[in-house]
Amino acid sequence: MRRAAICVGAVLAGTGALFWHETHADTVLARIQHSRIVCDVHLAAWLDAPLSPLGPDMTVLDLVQAPDGHVMVAGLSTRTGGMRRLTEVLSWARATPSMLLMLNVHDIEPALVASLVRHARMAERVIINEPDPMGAQAAFSADPHVMVAMPVRSIKDIHRAHAMAHGHPYALYVQNATDRHLFAQAHHDAAVVIASSVGLTSDDRHELNAQPIDILVTDEATAR
Repeated sequence: MRRAAICVGAVLAGTGALFWHETHADTVLARIQHSRIVCDVHLAAWLDAPLSPLGPDMTVLDLVQAPDGHVMVAGLSTRTGGMRRLTEVLSWARATPSMLLMLNVHDIEPALVASLVRHARMAERVIINEPDPMGAQAAFSADPHVMVAMPVRSIKDIHRAHAMAHGHPYALYVQNATDRHLFAQAHHDAAVVIASSVGLTSDDRHELNAQPIDILVTDEATAR
């Protein structure tokens, strides 16, 4: 399933060798074939400074919806003190080929977020993190090219997520950092396996690092 999903992701948007080089080399599915992706939870420091080779491969955006309906990025302010729109940050990321994004949609309609990602031509460089099964299904229906991540705490959760994806590449966000069997099953079924080291003890971080993880969410941007 994992190899098939990666192949599907590679075929979906490429028609020529040059196009592959310019766009697919920086997609989520292409990057995980070469190394683990580091996803940093500290966004602002990386948006306000040039990206370093030691910096993160991916960053997390917490999204909120303004009263006027615009999708905003929480914790990222403009010079006038207001929140930045997601469309602005997507444009920045589009112009920064090395940067991938993970979007925590919270209570926002996933189809709306998926449409903004698609319009920004960032579908293959973004993961929508959707904890609600109904929301995940809506995201899959809105745009099958956008990678959707679903939290899993048991083998049953993994099987449910696999059935929900209907053959589309998807990600599993493993919630138990020390469950080797859960990681093994997730690695077998999903295109992308995500886990977080935030808040773990040093022993648990060491054990987590040995698991088959494609994306490591961390508060240490240089962790590898």
